[in-house]
Amino acid sequence: MNTKPELKLVNADKLLEALFEPESRPCKRTLWNWVRQGYVPAIHVGKSVFFDLDKVRKRLGLTEKFNA
Repeated sequence: MNTKPELKLVNADKLLEALFEPESRPCKRTLWNWVRQGYVPAIHVGKSVFFDLDKVRKRLGLTEKFNA
């Protein structure tokens, strides 16, 4: 049996909603700067850009203990 976790990709809006509270959420321009600088991993499919929520959390040092 395959026990790998299922890969779930989200767009920029969903990523920001999942990681940040509305009052502290950075703008999309900041997110794109972080992607360009390599702080946030992104998956490019044609002209579309998607994010793996788990990989982004790990890269930013966010764990479940902070998202309680």
